[in-house]
Amino acid sequence: MLKGVYIGNCPMIDASFPRGLWPPNLCFLGIGGLKKPISEWGNQNFPPSLVYLCLWDEPDVRNFSRLSHLFPSSLTSLDISEFYNLESLSTGLQHLTSLQHLTIHRCPKVKDLPETLLPSLLSLMIDECPKLEERCSGRGSHYWPRISHIPCIFMDGRSSELTLVRVLEHILMDLLGDGTFTVDQVKFKNREKSQGVNFQGKYLG
Repeated sequence: MLKGVYIGNCPMIDASFPRGLWPPNLCFLGIGGLKKPISEWGNQNFPPSLVYLCLWDEPDVRNFSRLSHLFPSSLTSLDISEFYNLESLSTGLQHLTSLQHLTIHRCPKVKDLPETLLPSLLSLMIDECPKLEERCSGRGSHYWPRISHIPCIFMDGRSSELTLVRVLEHILMDLLGDGTFTVDQVKFKNREKSQGVNFQGKYLG
């Protein structure tokens, strides 16, 4: 049963997948580095099982609203990376009411967040996004009132690798749905994930 699909760094691919033909139990999807970026694919009818979406290398996207029609409301984790011309995240996330983990990486021009970030968020990672980091760093920053409710905040790589692994473990547990996951002698059980265990503390330097 196929649960994960990765389509990356294939510059000859310039066509989207036929709408509605994604694997019916798809949980993870990673897409980037294609001749025809996903922002030009149109509606995709992703299955409701999709909870983790990772997108990168979308050079023509300036506003996130251009992608919002692609995102199913079932998403719990969204990673965006190398959107070098992205300027705003102010629209496009509001309907993701189940989103728990948001990563923004290598988006040097982005400077805006939504007026209200989703209360469901357990972690926010911002790395190599200098304009946004400046507006989010510390209690006196512009966006602090909007992000202070998030249990775990990572800014500009100033968290330990182990902490990053722990966040990824929570994401994987959401995908796998059973068993106990162990890394570096730390155990995480599914009954704890909804309580945000091991996400306490904000790593803002």
